[in-house]
Amino acid sequence: MSEQNSNDNLDLAKVYKFRFAWLDQEKKSITWVIITGWIERQLGNPKVVLDPAAGLGEFIVA
Repeated sequence: MSEQNSNDNLDLAKVYKFRFAWLDQEKKSITWVIITGWIERQLGNPKVVLDPAAGLGEFIVA
């Protein structure tokens, strides 16, 4: 197979730098509090979680 993954041509550093540049951190944190509450209820309020794509840790600290 010579088919190349479409992500191979992306400059990921640039993508991550600008992906949410227009959104301030406070709004992101508020959003994560809402999302985290829903996820925790769906999972039965677990005491331990794994966040493999932690970024700035918004999910873990929410």
